[in-house]
Amino acid sequence: MLQIVNLTVYYHTLKRAVLAVDRLNLSVKHGEFLGLIGESGSGKSTVAKAVLGLLPAESRLSGSILYKNQSLEMISRTDMEKLRGAEIGFVPQQAVAALNPVRTIGSQLSEVFRLRAGAGKKDAWRMSADMLDCVRIRNVDRVLHAYPHELSGGMCQRVVLAMAIALRPSLLLADEPTTSVDACLRVELLSEISTQQKVGNMGVLFISHDLALVGRYADRLAVMYGGCIVEKDTPEEMFANPKHPYTRLLLGKEGEPELAEQSPALSNGGCAFAQRCRYAVRACYQGQPNWKGDEISGVACFSL
Repeated sequence: MLQIVNLTVYYHTLKRAVLAVDRLNLSVKHGEFLGLIGESGSGKSTVAKAVLGLLPAESRLSGSILYKNQSLEMISRTDMEKLRGAEIGFVPQQAVAALNPVRTIGSQLSEVFRLRAGAGKKDAWRMSADMLDCVRIRNVDRVLHAYPHELSGGMCQRVVLAMAIALRPSLLLADEPTTSVDACLRVELLSEISTQQKVGNMGVLFISHDLALVGRYADRLAVMYGGCIVEKDTPEEMFANPKHPYTRLLLGKEGEPELAEQSPALSNGGCAFAQRCRYAVRACYQGQPNWKGDEISGVACFSL
């Protein structure tokens, strides 16, 4: 359903161009839950923004992003706006910031049905109540009449999830939606997204830094570092036999090495992880490793 091919994204500043995503290849099938994992600055959110057509004006994109065989980087802004929400749902990182603070939850959620589905006011309100119930919000009537600041962070995340899936999208992008909630709510939110994925046969691209948590729900995992995918596999295989040194580090199977005094990999176009890798060889500082494997499973590493 979603196929990203050789995606490269630069952010241009007054002084230089910053490479955020480097020749990335990724796909999401119908009904599949794919976890995209990496630490802050790895380029995960840039991937989501590229799919949604929300990259800033100073960015430059190359490669292709296909949604149901339609090239997203080539369609008009109007057509992209029609896809967002209706076909492609989005759950942002900061739910409270995504909600209008001076409007009730009911007015914001019902607007989705009125403007995008042509529902009348009463029908839109009823459908909004159904959606809140769908994401397991109790006291629906109270929440519909509440303002965002009157709800907890976890409750706001559920409201934003309800908005994202209100029109039954085929694809859901979730950009670290569990960052601002506690451990229990993270599990609840991921469980709810997984449930909605199965009920609606949605494809899900879930972006996170928490490999162990997302691995409980994902069908496949892709680990990202320095703008590149370094490993892909099923959770079962990745947890049992992580191949890339960075994946092993995320899973606690490797100690954090001291950073090198210089960053030759970054300056010479080599592997971005080389400066932190205890297994780095000369080739790691001279170029990017080739992908060993296929779309489902593989690794990019010189030391293997």
